Amino acid sequence: MASALLYLTPQIPTFMGQPHDPSAAGLGGILCILALAAYCAFQVLWPELQKKKKEAAHKKFLKHSAIVLANEFAKSAGTILVAENGELKEEALKCLFDKYDADKVGRLRSSHAMS
Repeated sequence: MASALLYLTPQIPTFMGQPHDPSAAGLGGILCILALAAYCAFQVLWPELQKKKKEAAHKKFLKHSAIVLANEFAKSAGTILVAENGELKEEALKCLFDKYDADKVGRLRSSHAMS
């Protein structure tokens, strides 16, 4: 978003009613190149920040995927696991878990899902 503002630099004098000025276009070009250099330096010097952002996005994606899969599984068992607002219904999850935890040990195995 901020990079788009740099492209307005050559337009500002024109918006103010002054004739086209090539130096404003040159200044805009220089500012864009400096912003690109700063962004590249940021990517190289602080990769751990980008790694953390990527890991957080991946974790969010996995959580969402797990909820979608669990919801589909719950629908096949006859219950609704996710409310309309997207929140997980804990009581429905507990009921679903209890249904498949046949030996009541508090853990599910693949053999539970097959029964």
